[in-house]
Amino acid sequence: MKLSFGEFMELDKHTQQQLGNKINEELSPEERKKKEIELDALLKKQQEIDDEVKKLESEIGGDNINFTKVYVENNANTSTV
Repeated sequence: MKLSFGEFMELDKHTQQQLGNKINEELSPEERKKKEIELDALLKKQQEIDDEVKKLESEIGGDNINFTKVYVENNANTSTV
């Protein structure tokens, strides 16, 4: 069964959970391990980025929180994650 994301979101929560579990069950152990490694790498990159942003914010001072908030709000819909 192939569904678009929009079609998936229109399903009731119970069906979404069942389909989500089925997708996870269909991964072979090797594929699952590969996906876990990929996820771990992405999370580490994100942590490094977050740390760098915090460092720069502390160096800038002042309106840095407002700048970050405006940037996140302006770019929230362009996320590819």
